[in-house]
Amino acid sequence: MVVYSALVCAGLGVGSLYAGWRQSKRWLGGLALLLWAGSMGLFYYGTGWQYAMVYSLLLPALLVWIGIIYQATTKPLQHYIPKPRPLNTSLSNIGKHVVVAGVVLGAELIFSLTICLTVARWLPITYSGQLALCIVTQPVVWAFMAYHFLASKQPVRTLAFHFIVALIFGALLLL
Repeated sequence: MVVYSALVCAGLGVGSLYAGWRQSKRWLGGLALLLWAGSMGLFYYGTGWQYAMVYSLLLPALLVWIGIIYQATTKPLQHYIPKPRPLNTSLSNIGKHVVVAGVVLGAELIFSLTICLTVARWLPITYSGQLALCIVTQPVVWAFMAYHFLASKQPVRTLAFHFIVALIFGALLLL
């Protein structure tokens, strides 16, 4: 019964995320995160934390494809095809892209690893469980941080914020 409740909770989370996206309402996205967290808690109670991590991350990803397929089959074809932008290979533009790639692939990766190690270390589970938790959650945290950095209008400020958060978590890791 607990697993069925977790499945319903995950489905409602995907539905609220889809509705929030369609109606441009942020609170529905927050509700989706809460429902997914509840789903993870229910899966944890019903199956154990190893399966809870996999189910709570994999199931919403699979359910999102239903919304994508529905959107692709019901939306009319787009008749306007935008023209591609001209290719800019100036040295300054290439330099900017190399710096952004270095920040996302280097700094954000280290920041997310520090955060995940701290969170896993403070949880009361075995070392192998902490390692498994880091392996599963670190790419997700890294993707969130990279998306936040790339979507920001003030990337230096965002990078400074991520650095401070990672510094705080790093200090907690050493305690």
